[in-house]
Amino acid sequence: MGQENGSRPSRVLVTGAAGRLGRLAVAHLSQAGRYQVIATDRVPLPDGVAADLTQPALQWAGLLEDVDAILHCAGHRGPDTTWREAQDLNLDMSLRLMMAARRRVSRFVFLSSNWVMAGHRFTEGAITADRDPDPINPYGMAKLAIERVGVALAEAGDFDFVALRIGMVIADPLEAARRLPSLRRWSQGMWLSGTDFCEGIEKALTAPIDSASVLNLVSDNPGTRWDISETMQRIGYAPTTGWQADVSEAQTRAEDTAARLNCCRGEIIRHLTAGSADGSDKAAARCVQILTRAEKGPKEPK
Repeated sequence: MGQENGSRPSRVLVTGAAGRLGRLAVAHLSQAGRYQVIATDRVPLPDGVAADLTQPALQWAGLLEDVDAILHCAGHRGPDTTWREAQDLNLDMSLRLMMAARRRVSRFVFLSSNWVMAGHRFTEGAITADRDPDPINPYGMAKLAIERVGVALAEAGDFDFVALRIGMVIADPLEAARRLPSLRRWSQGMWLSGTDFCEGIEKALTAPIDSASVLNLVSDNPGTRWDISETMQRIGYAPTTGWQADVSEAQTRAEDTAARLNCCRGEIIRHLTAGSADGSDKAAARCVQILTRAEKGPKEPK
C-alpha cells in the first residue's frame, strides 16, 4: 500500500521489538487496531519473529514480504557505545535493512537520537533539526550516518524516510515526576513522555511527506531548546504533555561547570588526535578561553 496520498500503512514491521521503545511502539500500534504489526528482534518474542538483522539479508529478507512500512527501533543504544558496537549494531545493521527495503516498502521510519546534536549542549539558541549536526560520540555519529543514508535513498525514490531524533523517554508520568527534578536542565528539556512518543511514531508512519524528513521529537517542554515546530508542521505532531524544568541556582552553577569541563575534554581530544605538533598548546589555549568566558559554554561560530 503506497502512501503518496497519506494512506495508512496496513502492515508495519517493528524492529528491536524486545527493547524498551520497541515494546512501547508494538503495544501502541497493536492496540490502535489499525495495523497488522510484525514484531521482530534477535531474541525470541511471544508474539513476534526472531531475526538477527546483523546477519546477511538472505537470512531474514522474508520479513519484508508485503510490508508497507518499517519502524526501525533496533540498535545498540547509549553514549557509552564503542566504535565497534556503533559500526556492527547500529550502522551496518541499519544499512542492511535499508538496502533490503529499497522499493519494497513505502516508508522507513528510523529512531535516531538527540545525541546527533549533543555538542550543542555547549552553544546557545534553539536546536532545530536543520542546525549543523554535532555528535560527540560513536553512537551519535552512527545515528547521523544512518540519517544521511536514509535521506539519500528517499531522494532516489526508494521509500519515504522519516528520522525522529528521540529525546529522553520516561514513559510513565509518575516515574517522570520522580526522576526529572534530579536531572540537569539539559536533560529535563528533552523529556519525551510515552504518550507523545507514541503520537510521534504514528504520525511519522502515516503523515503525507515529501521524500524525507529529519525531525526532533520531545514533549512540549516549556523553555526547552529543542525545537519541535517543524515536527508539528511536517507530520502533524501534537504533544499533550510537557515539563517545566526546575533547577536550583546551585545546580545551575554545577551544571555550567560540568559543561565547561566536558567541553574542554572534547577540545583536548580533538587537538591531540589531530596529530599537530602544537596540538597541546592549542588545546590549552582553547580550554582557558572556555573556562574564563562569562557566558555558558563557548558560543557557536558565526
